[in-house]
Amino acid sequence: MKKGFTLIELLVVVSIIALLLAVILPGLRKAKDAARRTICLSNIKSQTLSWNLYANDNGGKIAAAKTTPIYETSSNPRTFDWHPGYLKNWGPTWVGMIHPTASFGLQTTDAKAQLACVTMGTFYPYSGQSPDIYRCPEDREDWQACSYSPVDAMDGANPPYFENKGKIYKKTTEIRHAATMLVFVCVGTNASNQSWTVCPNKVEWWDKPPVRHPYLGDTSTFRQSGTTVSFVDGHAEYWKWQDRRTVEFALGISKDRAATAQNNEDFTKLQMAIWGGLKR
Repeated sequence: MKKGFTLIELLVVVSIIALLLAVILPGLRKAKDAARRTICLSNIKSQTLSWNLYANDNGGKIAAAKTTPIYETSSNPRTFDWHPGYLKNWGPTWVGMIHPTASFGLQTTDAKAQLACVTMGTFYPYSGQSPDIYRCPEDREDWQACSYSPVDAMDGANPPYFENKGKIYKKTTEIRHAATMLVFVCVGTNASNQSWTVCPNKVEWWDKPPVRHPYLGDTSTFRQSGTTVSFVDGHAEYWKWQDRRTVEFALGISKDRAATAQNNEDFTKLQMAIWGGLKR
């Protein structure tokens, strides 16, 4: 007669399985995170290629980082257009945006409107008409259509807030260090569809630094967090944050824009890559 497993034997088997899972699962999670990061790097490189192709077709003129609001022109079928009140001054932009007032009640979480912001944009013909390259795989929300923002220094529009404080490039021919100057930053669901930056003329954060790829819910793991960035020459990199205060400011644990930037190598690196260093 065949004997069944004893309770002790079953417990040993369960323990072995639990031990194997404890060893394997972190590796699988890391592999999955690495795969998402690779896709994000590919996407942000594609965005930068679109940025360069647009400039080449427009006499070297850099596309505006500012974005024109869209509005709904018909509900059945749903159609959208650029808001005429903003179109006169800004024109069609690289992507559109859902403005809380100008978009006449459109919600940020409206997936159809978010997609229209991408497909109506001036970069879309250069993207292979693929909306996928606008979205980082880290963004899980179904409505999120665009994860990337250009930096303020690469703004071909009317002078933004930092004009006369840092160099704002209008044409690609003005850029002397293409391999070290940033174009896009992966900011995820915090993307304003406009621009992202740090202060050029003082050691102080302006926008919150993106915490991505991945943030594991504990500031003790801050070194595992960072973001992807792209450069004028078309290459892209993953930047891992080195200073705990970068993550603490990003998450609202610390609200002091200046104190968290002082002697912070992450801030210094970003300021150098966006503005070429601190401008006095």
